[in-house]
Amino acid sequence: MKNIKFYSFLTLLISSSGFSAAPNKGSYPVKLNAEVINTTTVKLTWEGGKKDYAYRVRSREAGRLDWAAYYTIKAPTSVRRLSNLRPGVKYEWQVQTMYSDSRHDTSHFIAGPSFTTFSDCDKPGNMEARVLSSSTVILRWEYMSPGALYMVKIKMKRDSSFTTYNTNTNNLVVGGLEPGKGYEWAMMAYCDGTLGGGHSDFTDTTLFVTAMSEEGSSDIAPQKINSYENNSWQSREDINYVTFRHNGEKEASNNATLINQVGQVTQIPMYYKATNGEIAFDIEEAMPPGIYNIEYISGKNLYNRTILIAGR
Repeated sequence: MKNIKFYSFLTLLISSSGFSAAPNKGSYPVKLNAEVINTTTVKLTWEGGKKDYAYRVRSREAGRLDWAAYYTIKAPTSVRRLSNLRPGVKYEWQVQTMYSDSRHDTSHFIAGPSFTTFSDCDKPGNMEARVLSSSTVILRWEYMSPGALYMVKIKMKRDSSFTTYNTNTNNLVVGGLEPGKGYEWAMMAYCDGTLGGGHSDFTDTTLFVTAMSEEGSSDIAPQKINSYENNSWQSREDINYVTFRHNGEKEASNNATLINQVGQVTQIPMYYKATNGEIAFDIEEAMPPGIYNIEYISGKNLYNRTILIAGR
């Protein structure tokens, strides 16, 4: 009597879990595939048998114990679009075959490949590589938002694996490269500023070639610009007072325009002295690191220079 009760309990448990207690009457779903359409939608497909009655699909966010939703699809249709998903989230899904209109007359659930919806975080744009020397390059890209974090990967063209860097500025100086060699680099953005958060896809890989020697190297700007002897990209120190020389100026005070890589404009104080021909620009400590253009009027001429404000 006890064995009969135990068998009845086991049969009830299997049935409530979505499995068939009786032997399968048909085939299982095969060739399960998930095609992510956008940030909130995925297209699920599979193949069934000619005698299938219907299919049940269930889905959930990866890591959750309970299945969030169940869907019934009448055969021979073997496709289901899921919408209203969350951007940048990994999902799991399964399909079972229904051999009749009874939910207990089914195959086992078959797991499809997990998928991750596209993130609503855009790829970085306007990527540029400026070769500084035979061993150093500065990589820069369009500024996205104050809280963004970037992952940059770089490798010599002949190598199989990348070296990765993380930065919260829109530029990265990479040293220790080999002279006259081709390098590939690409990057992605974490728009919320955390490595575990929503992120963009990697950009396409682009190429640069280091200089053969120091004679073929490039400077950051046409003139030596800052008070750290144009070496801020090496020291990575904060620059709050940027200077360069322009002979013949009178002692006075004026404003200059500081423009970042996406065209945002800031007015900054400008000072110049006739005694030593020095022009100085007062950069606020809170100014985000990056590549900027400074525009200023001296006499009747408009000048434009590129500067690098480095981070700690």
